[in-house]
Amino acid sequence: MGARSGHLWCVVARAEPIRDNDQVFLVLKGRNQDAAHTTRMNNFGDSVEEFVTDYQMSHQGGNAYMRVCELDLGANKIKSLSFSPRVSEKRFNTINQFDAAVLSDGQKDFAVDFKFTQRFSSFNPAFAAAPPNRQEPLVEAVRGVLASVRYTATWASPAAM
Repeated sequence: MGARSGHLWCVVARAEPIRDNDQVFLVLKGRNQDAAHTTRMNNFGDSVEEFVTDYQMSHQGGNAYMRVCELDLGANKIKSLSFSPRVSEKRFNTINQFDAAVLSDGQKDFAVDFKFTQRFSSFNPAFAAAPPNRQEPLVEAVRGVLASVRYTATWASPAAM
């Protein structure tokens, strides 16, 4: 992540809610162009995941991109997917190379290994992950909905046609 991400950590850390509070394990941030993920360590030696998401400067004012984050306690993962329901609904003849229903690079579509029980044990020794409450993980359910939409958001360059 860039200098802005480091700036966030320093600014927030001056107030000490991240580095000195072991209960903070995930920071979600916007207003920093594009998307990124990093892991930092707090003063207890535990990881703090930091996700930055901001698509407002992207094609067509952000193309309605949003991010879904899933805390999958059973699988010990934090999953993230950036997608646009708007692109999935666009007429095929209006789709161009900037349109993608799912943003698939490693900063926009990823999973982070995260041992929830171990991470939370220092401040809640009785914490235990519950059994899954979904037949299908949330991130995969979103992918399925996008794949089932009438128009597929793909683009072929004129040379390929």
